[in-house]
Amino acid sequence: MGVFRLAIWKDGVRDHQRGYRATRVQSEEGEQQRPGALLDLLDQERAVADLEAVIARRIAADPFALDNADPGIAAAIKTAYDAVWGVSSSSVKRLSAVAIGRATPSDDFALLLVEPSGEQSGVEVVQGQAERTIVATNHKRKPCQVLTYRTGVEDAAKVRTNYPKAIRLGDPVDLPSTTGLNPLSNLANLRSGQTAFVPVSTAPITLTLAGGSSKTFYDTIVLMASGDIGAAEPSYFSDARYAVEVDGWRETLGQLNLGVLLELLIGAVTAVLGGAALTISVARIKAFEAAMTAIGETSVVDLLAKGRHGALTLSVKGFLDIAARSDSLGKRLRSELLHILPEVERVAELDASALIRPTFWIATRLFAIVNLALGIGDIAAVVADQVSSNKAERWTETLAKPTIDLTPLATTIGKGGKVRFTATVAGAAGQTLLYIWETGSLLTSLTDNAGQTGSQISTKTGTVDLITQNTASGTITVSVTAYVIGVNGNSKVGSAQATVTIDDKKQVVYGRFFVDETQQTIGKGIAASIAVPRVAKATAYRVHCYGFNDPAAYGTEINVSWTEPNRPSYFTDRGSEFVWGIAGTANVQPDDEAGWVAYYTGRFQGMIVEVTVSF
Repeated sequence: MGVFRLAIWKDGVRDHQRGYRATRVQSEEGEQQRPGALLDLLDQERAVADLEAVIARRIAADPFALDNADPGIAAAIKTAYDAVWGVSSSSVKRLSAVAIGRATPSDDFALLLVEPSGEQSGVEVVQGQAERTIVATNHKRKPCQVLTYRTGVEDAAKVRTNYPKAIRLGDPVDLPSTTGLNPLSNLANLRSGQTAFVPVSTAPITLTLAGGSSKTFYDTIVLMASGDIGAAEPSYFSDARYAVEVDGWRETLGQLNLGVLLELLIGAVTAVLGGAALTISVARIKAFEAAMTAIGETSVVDLLAKGRHGALTLSVKGFLDIAARSDSLGKRLRSELLHILPEVERVAELDASALIRPTFWIATRLFAIVNLALGIGDIAAVVADQVSSNKAERWTETLAKPTIDLTPLATTIGKGGKVRFTATVAGAAGQTLLYIWETGSLLTSLTDNAGQTGSQISTKTGTVDLITQNTASGTITVSVTAYVIGVNGNSKVGSAQATVTIDDKKQVVYGRFFVDETQQTIGKGIAASIAVPRVAKATAYRVHCYGFNDPAAYGTEINVSWTEPNRPSYFTDRGSEFVWGIAGTANVQPDDEAGWVAYYTGRFQGMIVEVTVSF
């Protein structure tokens, strides 16, 4: 019944006029569904019972009937299919059909490569714990903004297409500073060089494979507050793909710098007042910018512009100097700044208080003290992370759908022969892989030559040998499924299959390599030889020696073949074997015999003498 079920499900279950209603099966999208109701109905069909009887008879006659796509079974499947569905099936898939070649990987799995690794200007972008996600982490005391763009695709034929216009994923993601920039709280640590901070990370950003692509390419741009005033913009600011984005980037950079300015400026005042920790929001930055612009005084507007470009020394000190003055400009600036202050203790008392101007005067002196204590002339050194940052940094991400190839895809060997298979996973560089191998015949076994042997084995290397018994015949299927080993479990890459055909007119036997004495006319010699077993009724021999490395003459293999009775003259007939002395030394002194034996044994160490005979 299982064989017929497979044929029906492969062809696609559908409702029919006879009243069968298909319950849903496991879909490609992974939705959990069940086929039980329809299969119960199929079990009640007379056509299914007839099919089972045919399969039983054919397997009794030929144990490999299913592997060999027995025509009787194929015809019975067609008959049962037509009887159940009431329609004629133009063709029934061969039961032995093998998916040869590149397998289709799991649709929901892809590997992610993020470059470069490590920090750039104190920020790093790494792969998240969840598959296909990235996380940006800020290790410095500066605000940032993260933007991710899809930039191109590559198809299965390895043809890459770069988008003329980068496609942004979602909204920009704010990445805050690691710590407040309040100079009082950071001064001592800055002096000791041991500033305490905790890195801040974004939520995971999910990347997706574009439809029909085997690879999808992304850029992640991190804009950051920077005191590097005279530095040129990064080269990708001139990339045509980002032409419509660059003005927005520049505006954001100005906002980030103003955020630092505002945090330093108001932070100094709230520190003097014993205020609560402040949070500089986008709204607060915009309110500050609007208020300063509304004042309209050239000196204020100029300081605002300097702040936008990261000139923290001039802008912070300049604003505090004006706010500490007693003239109308100082009064108005103080009034505007007080409306931007966060809720702190005693703020309500300050509106008409005589403390307002002294507070700003004290803040001005505070910055002077900070500068003097640090021995520098730039308040930006208090937030050295801004000074050492570029305006932006870029990471590239490649999301790739791995593929698995199996070689050889099809081969023919004689009875008792063996063949080596190699699975290669493309697009999984740097990953730890697990391979599950399986052979479809009880008369064969697989080995990784490292201790794993059986009809099903798991290995971490992509090479195995298939070993067949002399009684094996027909066509044998070898399958492999590859997985990427991850911290959260193994992820399936895909599967591939190959076929091995056993040629009944050929048989594989094994000879031997040996080193022994040879009687010479004068004295003794030492010879390295191979012996090929004589096989009754054999009409041809093909000798393949491998598994050694002889730099002196033969390299890594020896091949010779003949058709009986035209055996090469260098083979000596010793009755049960044909012997060929492949190397030797004459007139060896007795004291040197052991040394020459060791020499030839080492020279051909590991040699396997495989002989394929034809009948």
